[in-house]
Amino acid sequence: MLHRSVEGKLPALPQKATSDQIAAHQQGLAEAIRTARSKAKRGDVFSKAKDYFRRAIAAEFKGKAGLTARQTIQEGNPANEASGGPIILSVNAGYPPEASLSAMPPTLLLRLPPLPDELNYRFVGRHLILHDTDADIIVDFILNVAP
Repeated sequence: MLHRSVEGKLPALPQKATSDQIAAHQQGLAEAIRTARSKAKRGDVFSKAKDYFRRAIAAEFKGKAGLTARQTIQEGNPANEASGGPIILSVNAGYPPEASLSAMPPTLLLRLPPLPDELNYRFVGRHLILHDTDADIIVDFILNVAP
């Protein structure tokens, strides 16, 4: 995976890294990923599976049984939170450190393909994003997948 390849070329963090060292490492990782994916565009990761994601999410959120899942993605969803400022949905854009992260229904995560540890699915409003948590960037996103 690109993330691990790029991270392997960066200087390692010291065992007892300071918050400034961690922030610098995160920035360096984000920049290295952006450079490696300089021509990346929306759909590069999700394109072939976009319809699968839409069907899986629709099935999870359907009817009365999906009420809990629909409520769960509202928890921490930055579109519903007063703090944090706007999140720019753009491939390789930074995810604002002060912005909240939506909760993800465990039952939905069971329907979606598993991810490496450094990646997470999250919702921003109705949009599903693929978030690199180590670099704090948006890897890809699908618009308007949640009800």
